[in-house]
Amino acid sequence: MLKQKSRLASAIDNMTQGLLLFDANKRVLICNQRYIDLYGLSPKIVKPGCTLRDVLVHRQERGSLIGDIDKYCERVAKELLEGGKPFILSLADGRFIQIIDRPMASGGWVSTHEDITERRLFDKQIERLAHYDTLTGLPNRGIFLQRLASELESSHDIRVALLFIDVDDFKAVNDSLGHEAGDELLRAVALRLRVCADRPWDFVARLGGDEFVIIRRLSLIASEVDQLIADVFASLHEPIDLSGQRVRIDVSIGAAISPEHGDDASTLMRSADIAMYQAKAAGKNTHMIYHPAMAKSQNARRRLEADLRQAVLSGDIGGNGFSLVFQPLISISDGRITSCEALLRWTHPILGPISPEQFIPIAEESRLILELGEWALLQALARASQWPKSIGVAVNVSPVQFRSQSLALKVLKALAVSGVSPRRLELEITEAVLIGDDKTALLTLHELHTAGVQVALDDFGTGYSSLSYLQRFPFDKIKIDKTFINKVDHADGSAHIVRAIIDIATAQDMTTTAEGVETEMQLDALRRLGCTEMQGYLFSRPVLASEINDFLMKDVEKRRMISC
Repeated sequence: MLKQKSRLASAIDNMTQGLLLFDANKRVLICNQRYIDLYGLSPKIVKPGCTLRDVLVHRQERGSLIGDIDKYCERVAKELLEGGKPFILSLADGRFIQIIDRPMASGGWVSTHEDITERRLFDKQIERLAHYDTLTGLPNRGIFLQRLASELESSHDIRVALLFIDVDDFKAVNDSLGHEAGDELLRAVALRLRVCADRPWDFVARLGGDEFVIIRRLSLIASEVDQLIADVFASLHEPIDLSGQRVRIDVSIGAAISPEHGDDASTLMRSADIAMYQAKAAGKNTHMIYHPAMAKSQNARRRLEADLRQAVLSGDIGGNGFSLVFQPLISISDGRITSCEALLRWTHPILGPISPEQFIPIAEESRLILELGEWALLQALARASQWPKSIGVAVNVSPVQFRSQSLALKVLKALAVSGVSPRRLELEITEAVLIGDDKTALLTLHELHTAGVQVALDDFGTGYSSLSYLQRFPFDKIKIDKTFINKVDHADGSAHIVRAIIDIATAQDMTTTAEGVETEMQLDALRRLGCTEMQGYLFSRPVLASEINDFLMKDVEKRRMISC
């Protein structure tokens, strides 16, 4: 019997919970060591025979009980009547103790005390992981949806603005600077948006990827949304330091206002999302406030993408309305045709001709440009194989094609199939190709250049880093954007800019092509400035593929007759 009592006492003292056993007179029958240690009590005071009040008074003295003792006793009595519901006690030192008082048939009760601090902290951590973005610390989509619904339900007489903010070309940062830099950028964006959303009821969240949102309750000031958008642009356009490298970013913003653009969370989100994509379609780095007409535009765009996908993936691109036209490039010195640029066209079976400005961006976003671009290259080279060998062919290449990392192989294969010399093929790229994945793109360009393929930098002067690329890759040609050609013949026009571009190209043994030449005066100005080639309606509009062979042969014959 003594051994059993000793074992029982040992088991009680080694419990992970503190334990008190009271009789019907509220006197302690058993108190284990864990209870003493839990609250830092004296075993000389808290021992069999002392009352509940004695224990509580001693706990007050030791600082583990704050508040009225009588109220504590009332709570114990109430919980005993209710069958022993758990009670969480918060201690001054930050710990949390779970107390369960269970009644016994004899009239006494058992009180267990368990330190659940680590469990509470773990639960809070799990809850935070479930509701907050681990990278930026911002609320995530789940909390955002709850907050937006709550704002709309509780703000019947108050207008609510919702901003969707998307970092433009974020993938370029990841590709060129690495994912750590990308993460650092997102944290910086989150911090700056918090500063912009500085009102008590403002709410900022990260929906995922590079997309953020701001919720704001509006006052009666009409320009408030515009001012918030301006604040966001001003903050995010400031350079961001990424591990010692200063980077500037652009963002596209879509805004919607409740109740006029939607009085429930789902509708308002859809409106803001449509507005944001309209901002991207308008050239990025801008904002749009939702208008009902945008929904029609968005639906039309989605239908166009579906039709484009069906046409491209059908296995017969040429039989589904796609074709090439060719616009000649002319030597300014002697007027001969030096090459022709292949331009992609699409005739929709119902809508008719679709502008390249419409379908090319959709093809790039959906990656359908991979199939379209390869088809265009093959068709252009097949057509060029029938031309005089003195005339080359230029083909535009999308940044998406460069990211496939198989572009060089596809170009060389297409050349082999057509029998066209690599020197007659010119690939036209914009600086977006280099911004997206600088090292990979440069490697591909060098591969093609080594094989003899000519490379031209298109739309020169419209980007922010064209000059730096001229130093890093030996382009064969610079194509001067038509925005500079429009006023090249004006006294206060762009002649000085065009001259500077031509001088840069000449110094590096590159030819220059002026795009969009439409008048004799523009041509005369370009001749004086020393430009090598021109392209535009002054000489010829784009020529159908079925007619380009005859067009070129007539020009060659005309040149031959003149020389005779």
